[in-house]
Amino acid sequence: MKKYKIFKHSGFIIAAGLCLTLSASAESEYQVTDKIEIESNYISNSIEEEKYPNKVSLNIDAYINKVSKLFENVSGNIIGTANKYERVIKIFEVDNWSLIKYQGKLCYIENKNLTEINSLYNEIMKNPNRIEINEDIYFKDNAVLTSLNNDEASVSKYAKAYAYFKNNDKALINYNGNLYYVNSNSISKIDELYKEAEKYPNRTDLECEVYFNDNAQFKKYDKAYAYFKNEDKTFIKYNDNYIYVDSNLINEIDKEYEEASKHPNKILQDRESYITNTTNMYDSNKNNIGNIEIYQKVYEIFKDNDISLVRYDNELYYINNSDLEPLGPNYIEVDISEQNVKMYKNNELIIDGDCVTGNKKTPTNEGLFKVYEIDGPRYLYGRNGDGSSYKVYVDCFIVFDGNIGFHNVLYRTKEEHFAKDLYLKGKGSHGCVNMYKDDALKMYDEVRSSDNKGYGYKVLVHK
Repeated sequence: MKKYKIFKHSGFIIAAGLCLTLSASAESEYQVTDKIEIESNYISNSIEEEKYPNKVSLNIDAYINKVSKLFENVSGNIIGTANKYERVIKIFEVDNWSLIKYQGKLCYIENKNLTEINSLYNEIMKNPNRIEINEDIYFKDNAVLTSLNNDEASVSKYAKAYAYFKNNDKALINYNGNLYYVNSNSISKIDELYKEAEKYPNRTDLECEVYFNDNAQFKKYDKAYAYFKNEDKTFIKYNDNYIYVDSNLINEIDKEYEEASKHPNKILQDRESYITNTTNMYDSNKNNIGNIEIYQKVYEIFKDNDISLVRYDNELYYINNSDLEPLGPNYIEVDISEQNVKMYKNNELIIDGDCVTGNKKTPTNEGLFKVYEIDGPRYLYGRNGDGSSYKVYVDCFIVFDGNIGFHNVLYRTKEEHFAKDLYLKGKGSHGCVNMYKDDALKMYDEVRSSDNKGYGYKVLVHK
């Protein structure tokens, strides 16, 4: 038989639930079946209840919600610690304290460290192999939540919630005061991305790979990941850093990027060019798929040996770069088919307007020319097809092909005077390019103010 040692405490002998009155200090030995060490600071339930007449009696099951200190009394004498999620009986509350029964003993704990047994605790106990999270999270994308009753609910991207734990591919969260399970891959801890997205409720979400489309600030064709756009800025992750960039500096991954990736030794061109000879077009597999007529304008993206990737009519083609010539930063383009004239200064479009070109009998010639004279105001003289003469006043005259040039005409002032089919109906010009007065004067002023009075300013005319 084992012996059980008891001690006097406050006039009582306390052992194995017995309470015996002593008349003096004494120590005795009782034979018992198991030895249980009872410290001298063990406290009595009834005695503690008598101390606090204003207590709130509860006697409910509860659990420790964080690693907590245990106390002998509310004065703060520490007698041990309890681990998170350990279960206790909460006997009563008094002020900020609770008397609990923990592992068969009575002690005090701060109220804030106790939670009544609830659904959260039950789910925690069902998942002994869980990985604790216990922090705010957000949803990386729209997600479907599953309640404890297997009801489903939807939640939007960037919505905020609180995650308790994850187990395999599921996480237990609190969203709007309710418990749900969600795929753990759909959530993320609060990070810089969430904080930035929260600043812009009117943002446009992107979530796609992008690449830089020029070499001005970044290396062209470097990849990044775009999260959202707000006005003219896009929030991206580039080289493991979150940054904002001008939205016009990036493109979504497209055919151009894919073609560029096939040519590691490419030489970037990024310039407007024109076709010097009618040339064949090839697809990415080097199949001949047609041709581009002479004098057509294309955008040369890069070259690799004897081929160049160009953009023509918003499509990508490969052509022989021996059939290409750059236009340079300053040029004027006349599209006869569209009856349109454009002027570029330092590669920036400064004029884009309707025009009227020559009739079938007096056509405006296709080709590459140069401005060689400017004049005005003045009169233009000539003869009509029937032999009669004409005299026309113009405010300005920019000459590029013999006596052919750009100018306004007093009788062309309205939209119907610039209809796209006039030159096909015999209502075009004698070969010159008629423009709205404001456009013609702007062109004149630009050419006059440019170096060498604009002489040498290229003019590309094509159908």
